[in-house]
Amino acid sequence: MGGALTILGASTLGIQFKSATLGQAANLNLLPGGTQNIDFVGVSSVHATGQPLAPTKTNFGGSGDALGWFGAVVAAVAAIPAPMLSMLGMLLLCAVLIAAFARHLRRVRSLTH
Repeated sequence: MGGALTILGASTLGIQFKSATLGQAANLNLLPGGTQNIDFVGVSSVHATGQPLAPTKTNFGGSGDALGWFGAVVAAVAAIPAPMLSMLGMLLLCAVLIAAFARHLRRVRSLTH
């Protein structure tokens, strides 16, 4: 979400912000440059995946599981490199695929004639 995010409850009645799916957290991504005006909100099972949300406020009646909200840090996930083929492996794979396709075409042509 870019632009402005406003979630304002009242000190007598906070707004409850929670995931619609029981047991599954929702994600809210406030993009860099987006602004926020958040107060008197209770958060339950909603993670802030962009900017930290309401970092100087407290969870107002929410049950928690609010990573990225109220100063809670979102754990960084280290990138895991995916295995890949060498150049020779890629060339061999391409050759095998071309050969398999050529064989398939020969079979199809022999069945239609």
